Formats: sequence, structure tokens, C-alpha cells
Amino acid sequence: MDLPLENSTPTPRRALTDSPWYWLMWFSLIALVGLQAVDFKFRQRQAQIERQHQALQYAQLDRQAADTAVIEYSTPEQTIITLWPLRAILVVLLVASTIGMIVTPPPREETT
Repeated sequence: MDLPLENSTPTPRRALTDSPWYWLMWFSLIALVGLQAVDFKFRQRQAQIERQHQALQYAQLDRQAADTAVIEYSTPEQTIITLWPLRAILVVLLVASTIGMIVTPPPREETT
């Protein structure tokens, strides 16, 4: 004897774009791409600003200390301030949102 199932029709699922994890993943990915796009220009400008500051510090040294002081000026490849903290935060957000999207199934639509 076959008993009829109460919920024989599957409940429809919401779209993937309804998940906040989806949007966090995309925003962090786009931010990483944008950060990479401006990296070259940022390093050039940051090195210039740091060299100006270092030259000002060197000019303020007294004469005897200035003769013995060796100052290494910043280059675009090696600056004091870098973008790695922003990259690290965005990578953590990207990984967390991707895991959240995989682990958390999209919510089902409520039927009334």
C-alpha cells in the first residue's frame, strides 16, 4: 500500500544572489583586484612621500651627526608603509565568505 507523501513537491530554493556570503565574496574579490590595479602607482607615490620626509629628517640633523649618518631612502620596491595589511584583510574576508557560502546552503523560499 503506497501512502501519499505530504510534501511530494520540493520546496523552491532562493537564488544564490540572495546570500550575503555571495556578495561579501564578490566585493572582497573586486577590492583585491582594484588594490592590485593601483599598487604600482601607490608604491611610486608612497616612495616619493617617504623620500621627502627622510630628506627633511636628514636636513634637521646637526652638522656632526649629518657627516656620520647614513640614510637609506625609500624606493618603490621597499617603502615603510605598504598595502599588505589591506590585502591580508581582504584575503581573510574572501576565504571566510567562500567557506560561508559553501557551508551555508541558500535559504529556502517560504511558501504561504
